[in-house]
Amino acid sequence: MAFPTLLTNQIPDAALRWYADFLAAASDPNWRRQLPFFADDALLQANNRVPAHGQAAIAAELDRYWRGFSGIRHEPVTIFGYDNHFAVEMLCHYTLEGGKIFTLPAAGFLSRNAEGRITALRVFADVTEIFG
Repeated sequence: MAFPTLLTNQIPDAALRWYADFLAAASDPNWRRQLPFFADDALLQANNRVPAHGQAAIAAELDRYWRGFSGIRHEPVTIFGYDNHFAVEMLCHYTLEGGKIFTLPAAGFLSRNAEGRITALRVFADVTEIFG
């Protein structure tokens, strides 16, 4: 996955390739493809929701999340950080069931362990247009 709109990137090429693979999984309506990217004891937090801790809670959160739309495309703009800890500014292009598309700005903060699996992912975006 190329990021043609990526204006600033501070993470090494290997980390960027890993992140591209993760975003490909995160863009797949089969949201279960994301689960192997998370450590068993990972944390996932979306906005002000209570954080999901562990694989089962993350699976439940992703299932709930994907019920609000039929597709998403991630467009990173800025990535600041290091191999295993970085922040991302992006545009998220959501497609609703009826075909309407909303583009929303988002920010995410990601940490990975030594094995390269996500230990914490916190994402923030105003998704009012999607989830009303």
